[in-house]
Amino acid sequence: MKWILLCLACHPTLAYVIWLRHSRAVSVLRRSSILYFEELTMSFELVGNPTLKLKYSNPNLKKHRVGVQTAEWDGRARVKVKNDHGKKWRIGFVQLLEKNMMMAVYKKTKRSEILLPGKSMPVLDADDNHAYRPFYDDNTVSLEMQPKDVQTSIGTPEKTASIRMWDEPESQYKWWLNDDETNPLEEFVMNLEFSTYIVARDITAGSGIHDPFSLVILKQWSVVLDRRYEFTVVKDAASLPGIPRADLTKTKCVVKNPMRQPFVVDSTRGFPQNANTIFQGAVANDVFTDDDTLINKKSVGEFVKARAAMWGGT
Repeated sequence: MKWILLCLACHPTLAYVIWLRHSRAVSVLRRSSILYFEELTMSFELVGNPTLKLKYSNPNLKKHRVGVQTAEWDGRARVKVKNDHGKKWRIGFVQLLEKNMMMAVYKKTKRSEILLPGKSMPVLDADDNHAYRPFYDDNTVSLEMQPKDVQTSIGTPEKTASIRMWDEPESQYKWWLNDDETNPLEEFVMNLEFSTYIVARDITAGSGIHDPFSLVILKQWSVVLDRRYEFTVVKDAASLPGIPRADLTKTKCVVKNPMRQPFVVDSTRGFPQNANTIFQGAVANDVFTDDDTLINKKSVGEFVKARAAMWGGT
């Protein structure tokens, strides 16, 4: 039974894929609003089943701060390239951050990650290396994690590349915001959405940020992370004045929604229409800043009194 993934691009150099059971790739391009199909002279084959596994990581508790780790990522695939002697392909994982909600809730303040003015979602989740866009990793990581360059020849008509994506991102927060001992961390809320792909990029004409992004999507997943932690922070009696430190024997962390596990599902959405702009723009690590908002807390009794007063009660 055939399954078809159809992704359309609005940029003339952005090629997407229809993937058939017999591993024949067909690029889909739009030129002057005319849609046509150009059969590639090569084919890709996913060897075995590509996998993308995620599991939540426990917060990393230190005396002066907590490191909140989103999750541990582990993606693996083997891709065979056949009979394409005139082109050079780079194959690896590509990831877009579709939604970002990270909020540290202190006793008196909410600290949230917000987009810088002029930035928008989705955003490329990758290393800031223009020569390796749009791939998640570049040539500075271990060989196993680097995207692989593949070029066949008449003498070697088939080549297989093993690719992998691994990470365990961490965001760090002080136990007491600005070392204010009346403002300890009480809760952390995380809700993230990603689109993760296995992609082949034609780099025959160049691999830079301004070279054509001629891409073939070989596999895609949608990922959702939803996690809430509750903290009870106890000050270490040996802390210096004005520099509070946590007593790690008494400070506690509780997962508020342990039934929620990372959600990973196959997808056929393809890239956004403005993918070229995303690939050439700032990466995820460069587009967020912290925003602090004071919490106006009311007890249940105060809330009921306030609502009653609105309707003439006491």
